[in-house]
Amino acid sequence: MAFFPNKCGRCGTTTNVLIGSYFDTKMTCDICCDREKEHPDYTYARGVESEEVRNGNFNYKGVGFPGWEGRVSGWESRIAVGV
Repeated sequence: MAFFPNKCGRCGTTTNVLIGSYFDTKMTCDICCDREKEHPDYTYARGVESEEVRNGNFNYKGVGFPGWEGRVSGWESRIAVGV
């Protein structure tokens, strides 16, 4: 029997379903995943990850989760250069 962690990497809730975050490498419950989708930097984080994967970086660690009320640092400069 394989061991799979069953606690959300954001809130610590025990769950049967975990979803990968676009902000970092944490696995999140469906509630935290839905909250992430409402974060103002979600589209940016998802776009950067997609670009990294297209460039062959399959071990990308993410832009970093800034917290529920925070913002990802440096996002303005990456948008200016089209990332």
